[in-house]
Amino acid sequence: MAIEEPQFQVLMEEGAFSVRKYGAVVLAETEVEGAFEDAGNRAFSKLAGYIFGKNSSEQKIAMTAPVGMEPSGSRYKVQFTMPGTFSLQTLPAPDEKSVRLIEQKPRKLAVHRYSGSWSEKRYRDHELELREWMEAKGLKASGQAIFARFNSPWTLWFLRRNEVWIPVE
Repeated sequence: MAIEEPQFQVLMEEGAFSVRKYGAVVLAETEVEGAFEDAGNRAFSKLAGYIFGKNSSEQKIAMTAPVGMEPSGSRYKVQFTMPGTFSLQTLPAPDEKSVRLIEQKPRKLAVHRYSGSWSEKRYRDHELELREWMEAKGLKASGQAIFARFNSPWTLWFLRRNEVWIPVE
């Protein structure tokens, strides 16, 4: 069964690198403290609770991809993309006070796609490769790097789809 992902338009592509234009999406997000791997796991359980029915209408919400994670000071912000059938007005309110619903405005992202583990080292290595590619293409970053995970934790590591996203001007 296919999992919904936000629609995008490819503006440039070169191997595992691309520039994409995304439309507006609604996100459920929370911020947690901790090391890279630990923060992702703790935040995931809070956000999963929301989509599994810990909300004002006890409504189950379909899982989508990706799960995004980005640094926010000494913390990490972790985000679930909500299905496209929902808006801020139609989503139930989260029971968990640390989970909030936001609308992500349309944006352009430089992307580096890779497979493998979700380790911070692999993420940082691929972020560096993306930044080098951006520099070579004359692209200027306009925000923090985002780690985007597309598969469940039960997916074999070598089959996982991961991406580094960096907003660009």
